[in-house]
Amino acid sequence: MQKLGLNSALRFGWLGGMLMGILLVATGEAHAHDDDYHGDHHRRSRGRLMLALDGDYSSAIQNDQIKYGGGGALRIGTQRNLFLITLIPELTLDHHNFDAHTRDNASITTGKVGGRIRFLKILEPGVFAHVGVGHIGGDRVYSHTGVAFDAGVTLDFTLIPLIDIGIHGAWNRIFGGYDSGVSYGTTGVHVALVL
Repeated sequence: MQKLGLNSALRFGWLGGMLMGILLVATGEAHAHDDDYHGDHHRRSRGRLMLALDGDYSSAIQNDQIKYGGGGALRIGTQRNLFLITLIPELTLDHHNFDAHTRDNASITTGKVGGRIRFLKILEPGVFAHVGVGHIGGDRVYSHTGVAFDAGVTLDFTLIPLIDIGIHGAWNRIFGGYDSGVSYGTTGVHVALVL
């Protein structure tokens, strides 16, 4: 497995922080513009509470000890609709269980901050990234706590009032620990309640 040190983890953390900063600046500028020019549109686009649930299939990448499993995530954020862009700064808490080549299964739990950007309307492709802290437990060889990072793509259907549904795929990593961390992929479905 490729070894990544603390510098690589910090670079990924910096990237996630930059994405969050860009989201906050962009939404702040959008608010100022809406306040000046759009009245009712501002009330719709200033941000609505979003509560989302993800269901995932997960698979370790190039790892002899941890294999595949499942899990999900709970996400909370603010959905801001601009002209052909939807910005979603959010917090995530996720948990995944994996089969392992030991008598104990491995589990990964993370808490992260980041955001999503979706494009167009009704059928909306998008990208996301989050950074935070994660813990690998269960499998004694890999058990540790380290910097957590994910990046991925989404496709959402947003025609139904108050509900967005979609599919997603992501690359995830917990840095540090035995052999410099664990990478795993996730694919799944998600549903969001937008209030």
